[in-house]
Amino acid sequence: MSRLKNFRQTETLAELGRLRTELSSWLKRKKYADARGQYTTQLAVLERELCDAIEALSQWVARDFSAANTGEVFRQLAMDDRRIIWIRDAWNFYRQKFDQREVEELKTVLSAADEVLWSCYKPFFGGRAIPPAPLCCIDSSYVPGSIRPDQARHQLGRTTETDTGVLAPFFQTLPIPILRLPPSVASSPWLLALIGHETGHFLLRLLPRALDLLKEQIEKAVGQCCGSDDDKAAWRNCAEEIFCDFYFALAVGPWAVWALAPWTLGPDAAMLTRDRYYPAPLARLRLIAVAAEALGLAGAEALRASSSGRLGPAAFPTRPSWTYASPSRSGGSLPSPCRTERAACSTASSSVRAISRRTESWTGGRPRCRGTRSVRTTTTCARPGLCAPRR
Repeated sequence: MSRLKNFRQTETLAELGRLRTELSSWLKRKKYADARGQYTTQLAVLERELCDAIEALSQWVARDFSAANTGEVFRQLAMDDRRIIWIRDAWNFYRQKFDQREVEELKTVLSAADEVLWSCYKPFFGGRAIPPAPLCCIDSSYVPGSIRPDQARHQLGRTTETDTGVLAPFFQTLPIPILRLPPSVASSPWLLALIGHETGHFLLRLLPRALDLLKEQIEKAVGQCCGSDDDKAAWRNCAEEIFCDFYFALAVGPWAVWALAPWTLGPDAAMLTRDRYYPAPLARLRLIAVAAEALGLAGAEALRASSSGRLGPAAFPTRPSWTYASPSRSGGSLPSPCRTERAACSTASSSVRAISRRTESWTGGRPRCRGTRSVRTTTTCARPGLCAPRR
């Protein structure tokens, strides 16, 4: 192979070596700082994915170019350089989130967030093997949000260089899910209770039939109240968020109502307006309160207290004249809209018990929801040292 081709190949290999050295140094520092082993599983899966990708690319770059012309060698190695940058970007996607725990203004609230999430996440599995827990981070979002493993393409920006060739097998899914938190949790740590809802999004993927079963129950309940096909479709669209609210009640108890109310209360018209994927705020609060009651918790009491009585029985009109706004239509009358909402609430009782039973069959026993106490104490104290060893 000519000296020019050899020199160009050496450049790419050197850049790969630099990336490997930087990654090794960062992982060593993170493991040393993780004295209690909180992030052992997360760091291990990230290290395996990154190191395997670097090793595969190194072997590919070191291939024999003696039979290729110089222009083709430069073109192929330029593509490999872009692959190196993509591996670095995938690492940075996680590095920035891990490194937030070194920021003085954020480390305390993230320590509390990790504790709340683990309290909501771990009971689901009982004594079974636990996949890597989501990684909490502060993000420029107004409300908490989840980034699931199946969203790798959108989050990591896969391109032609990564979708084909040597890196195609890597980062097909995110090795660690992400739980995004709004910046306001640093000054209002009690908002961390909302993690209970987001945890439901991650766990729902481990129950393949749960969402379909809940959709069937919801559609049946709406049909029994003379709801139209449009109403059935609208409520089916809300099934995932309803499931997560049910798990919210299961993991956090009546505190779920207290945490959710500030995000949903608004003018009367807004309280009756259904979003594309969420029930009307009024119905949503009633649903989660009934779900808590179905678990033997004081959901109704929490609902009355958090809303100053505004959302009691009087909030449901008895005449069939409610009009709902939705993204797909400006409005429409149901034969008895309040009955539709009440039917969905009654569905909560049976559905949340079904979720609880399904969780029991998964874990071998009903999860002892440490979350209720943990959320109450952690989010009101939010001080360092709350996170117990988790791995």
